Parts: sequence; structure tokens; C-alpha cells
Amino acid sequence: ELDKLPALLSECPALPAEGRDLYEPRLKADAGASAYRAKSNSKRFVLLDLIATGGFSAVFKAYDLLRHTHVACKLHHISSNWDNARKEAFVRHVEREIDITAVIEHRRIVETFAAFEVDKQTFVSVMPFCDGGSLADLLRKAGPLSEKESRSIVVQVLHGLHHLHSQNPRIIHYDLKPANILFHQGEVRLSDFGLSKVMATGEGQTMAGMELTSYGAGTHGYLPPECYEGVDSSRICPKVDVFSTGVVWYVLLCFPKKPFFAQVPQGQIMVMNAHEVRAETQ
Repeated sequence: ELDKLPALLSECPALPAEGRDLYEPRLKADAGASAYRAKSNSKRFVLLDLIATGGFSAVFKAYDLLRHTHVACKLHHISSNWDNARKEAFVRHVEREIDITAVIEHRRIVETFAAFEVDKQTFVSVMPFCDGGSLADLLRKAGPLSEKESRSIVVQVLHGLHHLHSQNPRIIHYDLKPANILFHQGEVRLSDFGLSKVMATGEGQTMAGMELTSYGAGTHGYLPPECYEGVDSSRICPKVDVFSTGVVWYVLLCFPKKPFFAQVPQGQIMVMNAHEVRAETQ
């Protein structure tokens, strides 16, 4: 897996490199403070272990030499083979994730407290390290959970979602699944906001320029039927996350069974048209 990363990153270096600015958005809250700091933060994060890969990102466990604690460094890499439209869409998703998680403060949500560039094609967001792995890891190791354990996890998930849905404007996670539910010291943390949506104040009204997840993005089987209705965003609202939570709860109790697409491999799902996907989830 390390071989798939740029040479600099596969060596597990200390980052950011000399001369690269470190963006810390929460510094803006301090009177007169700049959100950018450079000199004192060179080689601040020492990459230790590759702990996850997926899509076009990789997550490293790292050590923060300034705060003296373990952190997670999520590396986002833009492929040189992509066209400009795909590159721009990828950057928008990452920027959205950073913008959302940089301002949200809640014990059930993994926040982003720093970001920096490695080179023109690679940038990093820095988050607290969650020591318990993901819910997907737990299910693979332990199998289906008891009703009591499942209820405890789902209640914590709902607390985090309630905070997101109570923001002004409201935030929809849009990609809730076991792999994006992490544990830290035995408690739940929601992560991976790359597909999240930001809503306007009215029910069902989206902010100007809100980008709906295109067909083929997101995780089939966890999204409700309205997410497969093309460019119409009028029905996209926080209820999307409620539907996804119900699917997660089913999977907790019945793993490895799923309520939708139980017998259909991911490759076959990807070639299904939107009508077929929508019909399955109805």
C-alpha cells in the first residue's frame, strides 16, 4: 500500500516541510491571531504508521511534536491522470470536509485542527487520533453485536447527527456507514465528511451551488431512494442521515447481512442504473 503513495510519503517523513505554511483555522478565534503559522511548525507531525487507505486518500497515525500527542494525518492525493474537472471536484470535496470539521466542536465528531500542502498534488488534513478503530473493524472481528451494544452505539451516532442537523445552516453527513464511525476510548466519533452537504434554512432547500453526490458516489445500500433522483435536490435533507442510521443499526444486529443489496456485489451495483438502485431501496 505504501508503494502506491508518492515517494516522499512512503518514507514516513516529518511534515510539513520547511517553508510550507500550516493552516490552523481555529486560531482565528484568538484575538489578532493569524490562521497561518509556518516556521515553528516545520516537521511538526512525524508520520508513524499507515492505518487506512481508501478512494484517493491515505490515513497515517502520526505524532504531534508541539502538542505531544498522537494525531491522524489524512493525505489527499490528486492523480496526474485526472482531467481538470475531476481535479476541481476532488479539491472541492476535501475543502468542504475541512471547512465543516474545522468549525464543528462536539464530542461525537472528529474535528480538523490543521491542514497543509505537501506538494502541488498532495495536501494533508490533521485530526485527533481515534484509538479504537472503526465500527467496520469491530464487526469484522466480533460479528453481530447484542441489542444493548448496538443501541449504545446508535444513540451516540444520533447525538452527533443531531448536532450537525442543528447547525445554521444545517449539515448532512451523507455518507454514514460503519467504516466512517470511529471509536476513541470506547466512545463513538463520526468521521469522513467529504460527501457532506450544507443546507439553506428552509426544509428541503439547498444552498446555492450545493453539489449533489453524483450517481456512483457515496455508499449504495446506506442512502435512501431520493439520493438517486438525479439533479433534483429538493428532497435531500437531514432525513438522509436518519435512513443511513437505520441501515447501520440493522447491520449491527445482523452482520454480515444487509437490508438492501444483500446478494448483489458492489461491482454489479455500480453498473445498475439509478432507477434500479432506487427501486431496491424502496
